[in-house]
Amino acid sequence: MPVESVGANNFSKLATAQPKYSKAAAPQTPVNTAPAAKPEANKKSKTPYVAGAIALAAIAGVGIYGHKQGWFKKAAKQAENIISDGGKAGGAVQPKGKNNTPVASSIEKKIANLKAKFKSDADRVVNENRKGTMIDLEALDEAAGRKSADLTLGADRFHQAASWIETAYVEAYKTADLKGGKNMFDYIAERIGDHQRLGLPTMYVQMPKEEAEVRLMQFAKNIEAENKGSKGKTTLEQFVKNMKEHYMPAAQKKIEENNKKQ
Repeated sequence: MPVESVGANNFSKLATAQPKYSKAAAPQTPVNTAPAAKPEANKKSKTPYVAGAIALAAIAGVGIYGHKQGWFKKAAKQAENIISDGGKAGGAVQPKGKNNTPVASSIEKKIANLKAKFKSDADRVVNENRKGTMIDLEALDEAAGRKSADLTLGADRFHQAASWIETAYVEAYKTADLKGGKNMFDYIAERIGDHQRLGLPTMYVQMPKEEAEVRLMQFAKNIEAENKGSKGKTTLEQFVKNMKEHYMPAAQKKIEENNKKQ
């Protein structure tokens, strides 16, 4: 199996929300999600973010993003900027960029290009963590965390990791029972919020504010399209609001807690 994948197929506790497949599943080896013990030697390491990556991946299904580079503080500041918008899906008039081009327009194009760039890669990784109609969401979160911690990939690694998780959510829940009083927003919100699977919001808070907002809204609209009119408790607007006011702050808190341990 490729490096990005997790060896153990520890299917999410929320896998019951996904439609069951007919064949009996092979025995699973649980993924240890407990925080990894940090050796004493790591305190004197010249690259503390490498040791921290394992710990944060175990806690929140994501990797450390460069403690040595001060990225925890940067992530916290970016999260505060995003959260300060109050979860509004709209927002104020967008400022102008180069050549008097609206910033939102240029960012939307950038996000669209990045999503297209990583589409085949995301499809591949999701399919490698698929068994029948079920997706191993725990494995995807952990693999995305390791990908985002690879400093050699540059800033776009957060978008690449986000593409993996977003694609996994769509594939996992688009064929779920959407007639039982739940829609896709409900399933995703339940996993991220109630079960604290913070992989996706952690990727968002590591991006520049404007990119995170555009990407979040595009993802929400994609989910809305897949809902196919299914009614549930969570609307698009509520999902975006909850992501900004609850899930992102929770992800920010995890980053800050891990930062204090370094």
